[in-house]
Amino acid sequence: MTLENPGLLWLFLLYIVIIPIIIIRYRKSRERARLYASAAPSSERKGFLRKLRQRIIVSEIMFILFTGLLFIALAGPRWGTRIVPDHRRGVDLVLAFDVSSSMNVRDEIDSASRLERGQEIALELTAGLGDIRLGAAIGRGRGIMAVPLTFDTGTVLGFLHSLTSESVSGGGTNLESLVDAAILAFNDSVPSRRGIILFTDGEALSGSLQSAFERARRAGVFVTAIGLGSDQ
Repeated sequence: MTLENPGLLWLFLLYIVIIPIIIIRYRKSRERARLYASAAPSSERKGFLRKLRQRIIVSEIMFILFTGLLFIALAGPRWGTRIVPDHRRGVDLVLAFDVSSSMNVRDEIDSASRLERGQEIALELTAGLGDIRLGAAIGRGRGIMAVPLTFDTGTVLGFLHSLTSESVSGGGTNLESLVDAAILAFNDSVPSRRGIILFTDGEALSGSLQSAFERARRAGVFVTAIGLGSDQ
């Protein structure tokens, strides 16, 4: 139960005044009842007086009960459920994957490719995250938002399992466009901490990654890069 105007419960302090008035009124009513009962035959007088006094007591109790319920009603009690705004301030995270041809390189014999290692890291990270919104962006010559921000972790996991270098057409590598596409995912009114995790080998044929990082900073988006490849 909730109250719309809980401050009105202070009206119960009026009982400090009401109860003494009721006591004084009860005493006067008893005296009037005694005078009224004196007109009855002496054999019936005692029983008649007792009934009158009982009615007076019941009347005063009902008055106290009525005023108490009135104060509660003015406070506005409410039962049941209702829809209320849910102002979340969690974390929104976009996983941005460079899927250029260089990500298919295997830096060691019989090892996973750079893209496959990135997928493994992202899958482990996603499985361990709590109730946050996740999205995914991919890019070659240009970046695109592949999975919009969602609380449905299963959708993101399914996308990661199916991710290949053929997920987007085109050639070249433009990491600036990829980061810009990820930034656009946050253009909504949901208040949150916003971040991008960039999976790349760092090889870029066009664009300025530093410029994209600066735009992310101005937009209040933190960017973390996970480098995939050999030391060289």
